[in-house]
Amino acid sequence: MDTRLKLQYFVTLQTLLEQRRQARFLLENPPEELASHQARFAERRRLLEAKKEELARVKAEQVALQQEVDSLHKEREHFRKQKSMVTNMRQLQAVVSELDHVEAELKTREEKLLALWQQLEALEKDVASLSQESDEERQAREQLEAAFAVQKQKAEQDLARIEARLRETQKL
Repeated sequence: MDTRLKLQYFVTLQTLLEQRRQARFLLENPPEELASHQARFAERRRLLEAKKEELARVKAEQVALQQEVDSLHKEREHFRKQKSMVTNMRQLQAVVSELDHVEAELKTREEKLLALWQQLEALEKDVASLSQESDEERQAREQLEAAFAVQKQKAEQDLARIEARLRETQKL
């Protein structure tokens, strides 16, 4: 093999190897626009999961607080009944003091419960909005994914053709 043929062989080999590298790069890396769209989608999913976890935590807290409020309502009714049954002033003062304490606790817990309900409502709206992909986003995503699928299929065909040429070239 003379020098010119060797040089031509190595140039062809280098060209084919570079084409193979480019084809593999296209297969492994989606276009920048699709990658950024996928990153936004992943961020939305991460945020959605965080909101769902927070929603579950707040719901559990709301249930526990509701049970406390129900218990305080029963306790308040108990002291009101007891108030009507007292026989002296000392017992009345003790019952009224307990009743005031229970009502203060009840008021605090009911305010916190109201705040939790408002927080739950806001979280449910956030979860609903994050769960739904807008029509424009969906169409853009589908178009980008379809374009990438076509590009990927072409790159796979090119890669197969390049690999075949590489095998032929190496046989020489």
